Parts: sequence; C-alpha cells; structure tokens
Amino acid sequence: MTKALSIAVILMVAVGTALGLAGGCSSGSQPIGVHLRVDLVVERCPLVTSWKASPLQASAPNGAINVAVTAAVGASNASDGIDAGANALEYMWGATAGAFTAAGEPSTVYRCTTAGQQILTASVTDNHRRIPCADVVSMPVTCIANAP
Repeated sequence: MTKALSIAVILMVAVGTALGLAGGCSSGSQPIGVHLRVDLVVERCPLVTSWKASPLQASAPNGAINVAVTAAVGASNASDGIDAGANALEYMWGATAGAFTAAGEPSTVYRCTTAGQQILTASVTDNHRRIPCADVVSMPVTCIANAP
C-alpha cells in the first residue's frame, strides 16, 4: 500500500539571474516563482504471518514434508489515505539441500535428498517498482538416512 505526501517548495529567482543576463540582479528585476512538487511515497512491505512444516522429519532420499507460509501487506483504510494498490505477493522457497515441487507457491512439498538437518527458507516479496522488499523466514527440518 502507498501513502503519498506532497510538499510544495517555492524558489524566488531574480529575472536577470534566471535569464543569465549580464549584471545579475538589478534593482529593476522582477522575481519569478518556481514551484517544485515533491511526492513522498511510503511502501508497505509484506509480512509473514505464519509458517509450518509437517512432519518435521522425513527419510532421505525422497521423503516428503508439506510446507506452507502465509503473508499479508496490511489492511487498507480509505479514511487515512492509504491506497490498496499493493502488488501481488510472490513466494520463493529455498533449502540447504533438497527440492520443492512448486518453489514459487505459498504451499508446496519439500523432498529430502540429503540426510541431516536442513534449513528451509521462504521469501515473500511484493516487488514494488520503486523499493522492492521482502520478508524471509527459516525453519529447520530433519532428513533421516534410510537404513541399508
């Protein structure tokens, strides 16, 4: 969501100086006004509100763990001038080892490929054009080696 703040700045410049005439500012110069508008836009970043992994351990290789993350950007309130124009949220899963069936979705299945503790990360971004920002969470899971 964005909230804009406008600031007006007025610069007074003597006509002779503004036109680059010799002699600079003379007593007969008329001041001209230049208006400069500056917009300040506040971007709200996504916030991960919950995450889960179930079960917390699976066999390696190919054991499955269901993982999910929920995120939000915040509530819109038209009365305080906040716009509901947040970009769509994008999700990306990563792990120290292993693979995801749908790494770009909020819910997916993680597959153990290597025995040991693995750290899964979920990154949620809204890819603002001006200032991209993300929230990232990590969760440990254990991949247990299959007995020979």
